[in-house]
Amino acid sequence: MTISFQNIKFAYGNQDVLHGVSGDLKSGRFYAIVGPNGCGKSTLIKCLDNILHPHTGTIELDGVSIKKIRKKELAKKVAYVAQTSKIIFPLDVFSTVLLGRRPHVGWLPGEKDRKLVNRIIDELGLSDLIMRNIDEISGGELQRVQIARALAQEPSVLLLDEPTSSLDLKYQIEVMQLLKQVSENKKITIVTVIHDLNLATRYANRFILMKKGRIIAHGGKEVINEENIKTLYETEVQKISHGTQTYILPV
Repeated sequence: MTISFQNIKFAYGNQDVLHGVSGDLKSGRFYAIVGPNGCGKSTLIKCLDNILHPHTGTIELDGVSIKKIRKKELAKKVAYVAQTSKIIFPLDVFSTVLLGRRPHVGWLPGEKDRKLVNRIIDELGLSDLIMRNIDEISGGELQRVQIARALAQEPSVLLLDEPTSSLDLKYQIEVMQLLKQVSENKKITIVTVIHDLNLATRYANRFILMKKGRIIAHGGKEVINEENIKTLYETEVQKISHGTQTYILPV
């Protein structure tokens, strides 16, 4: 599924955040949105999930405006994982992930849904926590639970706002590897906001570089170059290649 956005503008009150950004996000690609704090990265993906409504511009899924897609149908196509999650009802881990099946089955999940949830929980290393309440687990564990819930929706587009921010190194790698596998094997469009450039270049294959509410570059790994990174962060960096991996180091 392709998600397209054209001339998206958004403001919080009198504060302009997005200044007419445009792009096409294609199936089976893993997009990393990078840029300094406050540049509009999180606002953009919230617009793509119809959480926020742009003041101007259009957003389409395979040529259909998201404004014309009913909320439940949109939830079957697009899943969103927030940077932080508020615990309203302290359900156990299994029940929380099972909530991801609601767009498909309502309140009566079947055996197929339970098997799917169990498989996702196992893939994300949550099996030992399956009956623990989510208010009893760590922030990193809770983040993995929220990713598992989103994957249980079986979306065509998965949007994530800094999914590795509260994870230790082991689970940062495991989550990013999982997202890469999902994008490749299931042809899901993955779009994640991320601050770690080295983690982004290791796993993502497409990049959107944002600064002050504008997209200054987008494309493959060729856009992750010293000139663009200096423009983004106003600091000198050096790009080093080691085998197939690229590293960005501050000078």
